[in-house]
Amino acid sequence: MYSYKTFSLNEYQLSYKQELIELFIYSLLSFFIPFILSHPQLLVGTIVNSALVLAALNLRGIRLLPVIMLPSLAVLSSGLIFGQFTYYLLYLIPAIWLRNSLLVWSFKHFKLEKGLNYGFSLVIGAILKSLFLFAVAYLLYFLHIIPVIFLAAMGLIQLTTALSGGIVAFVVHKAKKQLF
Repeated sequence: MYSYKTFSLNEYQLSYKQELIELFIYSLLSFFIPFILSHPQLLVGTIVNSALVLAALNLRGIRLLPVIMLPSLAVLSSGLIFGQFTYYLLYLIPAIWLRNSLLVWSFKHFKLEKGLNYGFSLVIGAILKSLFLFAVAYLLYFLHIIPVIFLAAMGLIQLTTALSGGIVAFVVHKAKKQLF
């Protein structure tokens, strides 16, 4: 119930049509950026994370799911980012979905529910996201389920892309608020 309340928050009220348009845009970005760019992971991750943070600010409830789930499905189906190791991503997809949910929830919780500033909310969300995914990746590596290549991709790179994506989202969101 508490999580539902948090996931139902947005920074300002959008009309039903506006929310669907934003859902469509963020979902397209989340799914197609891994196909279109594929590399470098820092750029792809920054754009995807900016879509996640923008979704956290503007979308509510179940409308968040496509933005949370589509990026990992795109990476898996494209096979471009991890090459021959892409099939190992199957083991990480549930953790990636939880990680994206954790970023969205923590951002909504700290920024929209608690009223803390954007930067603090972003840093906390990015740290929680990257620590969670690195811990899962490390456990799977320790159990000899995934190769070592995933440790770097699921650790510091995740923190970097979450922070840089949040900065991009901040600029986009401020510009959008001034235009509309």
